Order: sequence, then C-alpha cells, then structure tokens
Amino acid sequence: MKKARVPSCETDRDQSKIRTQFKKITQPQRHLMKTVSLVLFIAVVSSVVAAAQSAKPPKNSESKASAVSAAYSQAALAALKAIEMDDTVPHIDNGKPVGDKTITAAIDAAGAKAQKAPEKSTTDALSAIYNDKLLDNDRRNTKKMDFESDSGLEDEGSREMTATQRMQSDTELINMDEKEKSCFDAMETMLKARSSSIPAACLAWSPSLKALPASK
Repeated sequence: MKKARVPSCETDRDQSKIRTQFKKITQPQRHLMKTVSLVLFIAVVSSVVAAAQSAKPPKNSESKASAVSAAYSQAALAALKAIEMDDTVPHIDNGKPVGDKTITAAIDAAGAKAQKAPEKSTTDALSAIYNDKLLDNDRRNTKKMDFESDSGLEDEGSREMTATQRMQSDTELINMDEKEKSCFDAMETMLKARSSSIPAACLAWSPSLKALPASK
C-alpha cells in the first residue's frame, strides 16, 4: 500500500518569502520598473500595429474626410494601449489629475501625427479617456487603502493581499472595470478600422468625453 502524503508547510513558507521579497522593493524601484515596462510595451505595440497595417491593401475609404491615416492610427493605438494598462495613482494639479509622463508622451506622439480634424478630435478623446482612467485609478487606490485599514493586520504584505482579495469581489470596482474594458475594446476596434467615430461605450463611461465639443 502507498503511504498517504503528509501536507507540507512549504506553501506557507513560500508565501512568506514572497511577501518579504515584495517589501524589499522600494517605491522608486517600482516606479522605475513600471516606466521601463510601459516604454517597452508602447514600442512593441507600435511595431505590431505597423506590421499589421502594412500587410493590408490600401482602401478607397482612406480619401474620406472622416478616415484617419495609417500613421495616426498606429500612434493612437499605441497610446490607447498604454492608457489601458496604466495604474498610476494621480496627483492633482490645478484641479486636474496628473498621471505618468510616459503616457502623456504617447498621447502627444499621436497628436504629432494628427493632420486632419478627425485625427485631432481623436487625440482629444484619448486625453479625455486618460483623465477618467486616472480618476478611476484614484478611486481604486482609495478603496484599497480602506480595505487595508479595515483588515487590522500589522504585516504590510498581508494587508495588501487581503485588500486585493476584497477588491476582486467589490461590486463598484467590478462595474468600473467592465465599463473601462468595454470602452477600450471599442476604441481599439475603431482605431484599427481607421475611423474617428467615438464609440458609445466610451461616451457611456467617460464624463470627460461627453464634455468635449462635438467634432465637425
């Protein structure tokens, strides 16, 4: 007969090691790692989009005033993906949330490619979307701190793990995530189609988009 396996304590020890290693990473190191990751991510997205678009045959619809150029579409898609993955907790400057300079630079890079009115209005839309993404990030951070405080745990790693678990089941945050995802998915489809028609999913989520003047 085979002997029954005795449960091991390795899992508990491994989790303790992970929490200890996590706490050793300083805030500046985390920020540097995040910035480098974002720069690499934007570069990869730009390359992939450029390759995909160069493989497509030209369309007659490119001559329409409402269409955006291939160069603009590529830059705008890279900015959109950078905005989507950004988890920066903003600081407030003159009443507006200020986020990561890497993301702002990606939006500015798209703006530099904008030659036609639809492209410029799409760049404004990207800025508005980033503004509301930052506000959502701030709300997530507030909820996270509340959950950590409510846990009453002394160990930082344990507090963060508990807060993360509670955030994953929080109705408000789940709804927020779903609305964001719907907007980003629809914007990606729009830009890949080289359109400038802002999706309804984004207008339903983003107050800043609704406040923009209607594009002509």
